[in-house]
Amino acid sequence: MTTYYIAVSVLATYLFTSIPSGKIIAKKVAGIDIQKVNSGNIGATNIKRSLGMKWAAVVMFLDLSKGFLPVFTVEQIWHDPTITMLVAIAAIVGNLFSVYIKLTGGKGVSTTLGILLAINPIFFLVFVAGLSFFLKASKTSSVATFASLLILTIFILSLNINNWWFIATLDILIIFAHRQNIGRLIKGTETNPAKPI
Repeated sequence: MTTYYIAVSVLATYLFTSIPSGKIIAKKVAGIDIQKVNSGNIGATNIKRSLGMKWAAVVMFLDLSKGFLPVFTVEQIWHDPTITMLVAIAAIVGNLFSVYIKLTGGKGVSTTLGILLAINPIFFLVFVAGLSFFLKASKTSSVATFASLLILTIFILSLNINNWWFIATLDILIIFAHRQNIGRLIKGTETNPAKPI
């Protein structure tokens, strides 16, 4: 595989996952700029607060698909773990830093779920199980996300330490996307019982 095809795959993935599904749906359905409502995030959690569960489910599905489709496609074409993981990272970056909305975006959780489902359904199940358990235990979506990410990281590294760079990059990106949540957790003002979508 040439560097050209890798670059094209990564760039195409970034441009695809940069499509701000939540922002588009909020504008079409309710005529609102979701980035100026409630938390200002374009992800499914803020869509749920603003438009209800039905549209939140639609946005979650779209964001999950944006993670799943490019990763699954390159895996089927190239069968190369390195290109698969590079495309996976590009998918997360596109979701978090959309070129279409001035490098803003979502929190990356739904897209991560799609990526994990494409790479290994067991990874997907571990993350979902963690989210469900820690959400019930903590009642706070950001805490559930961080705890589940830690469990997933340990699980992946226990299987193949060579994947450390991929899971480390994934961790850093998601933690960065939740930096405001971390600030509120430190101050003791983080109260978000909504699902970590």
